[in-house]
Amino acid sequence: MVRRKAKAIELDDAQRKKLMKLAHSNTAQVRLARRAGIVLLAADGLDNHEIGEMLDVGRVQAGGWRVRYAVGGVKAIAQDLPRGGRKPKIDPAEIVIWRCEQRHRHVEWPTFLRQIDRETLQDKALHLVCDNCATHKHPNAKE
Repeated sequence: MVRRKAKAIELDDAQRKKLMKLAHSNTAQVRLARRAGIVLLAADGLDNHEIGEMLDVGRVQAGGWRVRYAVGGVKAIAQDLPRGGRKPKIDPAEIVIWRCEQRHRHVEWPTFLRQIDRETLQDKALHLVCDNCATHKHPNAKE
């Protein structure tokens, strides 16, 4: 099988030391430590297949982090790219009333709704986010 030659990674002592610290850190995120390990092995001359086998990642993933490091350095492997998906409809800065109860019973729900009624303007559209649907289905809470 003919393999393409992956982009060579060259590290100076300071870069290698920083990547070693990340790769062996107990406090760094696991993903960041793995990425640093990929770059270190790439700098040691291993190809993406070998790196993948050693770190139990795919060759494409190994190659991707190799290229990202070559382009942007440590910053590029420490920062995830934005992900796709639907954007949240509510900006957290718009939340004006929130409540976390010690117990989740049907009694707390009407109390919270009365607080919302007292503290919000009548012409405002409200969007409620609730974390425990069972309490809201109780007959007393539906009133």
